[in-house]
Amino acid sequence: MRIVKFRNQKSTAGLALSLSKGFSLIEMLVVVSIFTIVTAIVLANLPSFRDKSSLDLVAQEIAIQIRGAQTYAMSTLYDVKAPETGLFAYAIVLPDGEDKQSFKLRYTSSDNPSNLYCQVTSGDQDIKERYVIKGNFEIGGVCQNGTNPSSVSICFKRPNGRLWSIDSNPANYSIVVWSKTDHTKKRYINVSSNGQIYVDPDSPIAGCSFP
Repeated sequence: MRIVKFRNQKSTAGLALSLSKGFSLIEMLVVVSIFTIVTAIVLANLPSFRDKSSLDLVAQEIAIQIRGAQTYAMSTLYDVKAPETGLFAYAIVLPDGEDKQSFKLRYTSSDNPSNLYCQVTSGDQDIKERYVIKGNFEIGGVCQNGTNPSSVSICFKRPNGRLWSIDSNPANYSIVVWSKTDHTKKRYINVSSNGQIYVDPDSPIAGCSFP
């Protein structure tokens, strides 16, 4: 009898100890509530985060293609469209006409080798590549030395990739890319006269502004 009684006491004590280690219903409800609140906050901010990330990618892609034009000019010795002794460069044209979601890379050349400035033709025969901006973004405007033309041609001259001005004034360029539905979400791609290319989240290059 004593042995049976001893075993029952041990079993009861173990059961009480096991129950004391569990979660109460109130504790579980608190944990579930916190998890629900955190999830709701994340989901509410997810679209804004995606838009910001996508806008950053679009701006960086445009900057990369402008650098690509510079790289072409640095690596190209000659081309069938322009003799090696003549003026020859690559130009990024932004935007491509009325389409604010596209831009292009084209050859630039001059029939007159004494011409010191970049000349971009309007035909399709000198186009090397076309680019399309995907998603809900577009080129909101361009700036060249403080003016806002409908389009700019950023030229890089071979063989050293130097930024080639379109007139006697060294040019600074700024391109704004924004959301079609919210123009406050924007990025600036800036190209300085010394050839520096960078993306600024807050402001265009010095001397440029957008209406």
